[in-house]
Parts: sequence; C-alpha cells; structure tokens
Amino acid sequence: MSTVQDQHIRWIDLMRVMAISAVMLCHASEIRYELADLAYLPSRYFVFVCHVIGRLGVPLFMMISGYLLLDREYDEAAVKRFWTRKWLKLLACIGIWLVIYEIFLFAVGRGTADPLKIVQELTFTSKIDLSQTWYLGTILGVYALIPLVAVALRKFGSKILVFPFILFFSYSFVYATVNSLLLVYRPDLMLESRFDLAFSGGVWGLYLVTGYLLKKGILKKTGNILLLTGFLASSLMAFMYMLIPSFDGFINNSFIWYDNVFIYFSSLFCFELISRTENIGGKFYSAVRFVAKYAFPVFLTHIIFMLSLEPLLNPLGMPGSVKTLLLFISGFAGGLVLSKLLSMIPKAGSYITYVKE
Repeated sequence: MSTVQDQHIRWIDLMRVMAISAVMLCHASEIRYELADLAYLPSRYFVFVCHVIGRLGVPLFMMISGYLLLDREYDEAAVKRFWTRKWLKLLACIGIWLVIYEIFLFAVGRGTADPLKIVQELTFTSKIDLSQTWYLGTILGVYALIPLVAVALRKFGSKILVFPFILFFSYSFVYATVNSLLLVYRPDLMLESRFDLAFSGGVWGLYLVTGYLLKKGILKKTGNILLLTGFLASSLMAFMYMLIPSFDGFINNSFIWYDNVFIYFSSLFCFELISRTENIGGKFYSAVRFVAKYAFPVFLTHIIFMLSLEPLLNPLGMPGSVKTLLLFISGFAGGLVLSKLLSMIPKAGSYITYVKE
C-alpha cells in the first residue's frame, strides 16, 4: 500500500501528464488551424474546446510548483542552493534550447541571420517565433523568488494572504476578463489599470500561491460533486467566453488567456479533484511516471516535431481534427523519444533536459 506521501507523488505525476497533454493539444490546434478556418462553425467549436482544455496546462504546472516548493523551510544556505543547483541549471537548460530553436527556425526558413536579433532573442529581449517560448522566460522570473516567498509564507501563515490575494486577483483575473469583453463590445469603455502588479508576479504568482493554499486545504471540505460541477461550469463559461463574441465577428483562436477568471477557477477545481485520485498503481502508473518524468523536456521538444510534420499533412485530404490529433501524437511520441535519448548523454543530459534521476 502507498504511503500518503507516495500517493501525493503519484497524483502529481498524473497531473503533470494531464498538464503537458493539455499544452500540446492547444499547440497542435494552433498549428493546424488558421483564423480563416474558424469561419466554419464546427472548426470553431473544435478549436475553442482545444483551447479551454489547453489553457489548463500552464496553471496546473504553476500550481504544482506552488504546492511542492512554497511549503518548505529555507534558510540562507538553502536559498543559495536553490539558486545555484536548481535555478542556474534551469537557466542553462533553457539557454541550450533557445540556441537549438534558433538553428531549427533558420533551417526551416523562419529564423533570422541578424546577429543583433539573435542576441535579443537569446536574452529574452525579443520574441522567438515559437509558441511556447514565452513560458521559458516566465518560469525563470517566477522561480527566482520562490524561496523568498516560501520564507514569508512560513513566517506569517496562509490567513494573512486573504487581503493581498483578493486585491491582486481583482486587478489580474477580473480586470483582464472584463477588459477582453469590453474590447469586443465597448472598446471606448476599456479599463486602464494603474495598479502595478509586477512585484506580485501577476497571474503567475497567484497560480503559485494557489497551489500553496490548496496544499493547506482551502478546498478540503468541498465535496467532489461540487468540485466537478464547478469545474464543468467554469470550463463551459470559458468556452462561451470565446464563442459568443465570435458570433459578433470577433473570431480569434487565442482570445482566451491564462488571466481569464474562468480558466483560473477551472484549473483550481481540476487540481483539487486530481489531488484526490487514489489507487494509482501497476502498469498504468509506470507509464504515467515515465511521461511525468519527461514532461518538461517534452514541452521543450514537441513543437519541433509538430512543425516538421505539419507541411506533410497539408496536402492530405483529412479533417482538421484528425490532423490535430496526428500533430499531437507526433509531438508526444517524438518528444518522449528525443527526451529519453538526450537524458542519456553522460553529464550533459540532465542539463539539456532538466530531468532529475
């Protein structure tokens, strides 16, 4: 029988698999469908569903980090170890992949030969033309302060978070959600926030703290039926949030973002439901554990396989949903195989993949 701690690890592994799957589904649909394709209503339904599912991935990853890393004791030596052994290693891994992305984009005709532009892209001062690269700079920025936030939380406790959490939540999620709708229906009334959220980490800091609060049991008294109802309702609202404006001519396959209040609650309820998963074992867990172990390197590598396969699928007369599925499978399978092979490189493997043996 699993211990409580072992069970925690097992459901977290399951959540990592679900999160990386959600991210790849979103990317596969983005690669396959152009805005023009969304004029066809069934395609619009399919893409919006993919986005609602896909937008759960990053919040779940952030909540996992908050759950695991914010409820720890850090003294000065532990903080320094975190920065030197974890953060700097993560920086090295991301730096390696930024170089790989530059080479890949140049090889497929989407890169740049401008040395200044390359330096800007490698130093996070300019955007790289790959959908997932925005997240790499985000996690570097957020993770750098995790030990200091953990020290503060341990000193003051979770109840002290009520006031700042509500304040920053309002100016992050509620503000962004309302403003997106005003952009469609009343752009003349769009809000302009003068409240600086930088020190809070914005929505990413709130997702991290949410993971910590979930570990402290903020939803432990909430029944599974109520959690499931909340998850389905918030997911439906996220879908309708994209669908209704599309009937008024505002069709955008990335209309909903992680600062949407419905995505927040959907991921919140999803996390708590998964955390209650029991009896994960046998061959199923072995497969889950394998995928979870390589979730981050799969995140880094999957886009290469998807973009390489996409031109080969274009001439084929098959539904877009089938092509999306094939892109998803190629990213998943190719990413896992490549990640496993890279992790086996002596000494350098763990830096390239950020996998811990």
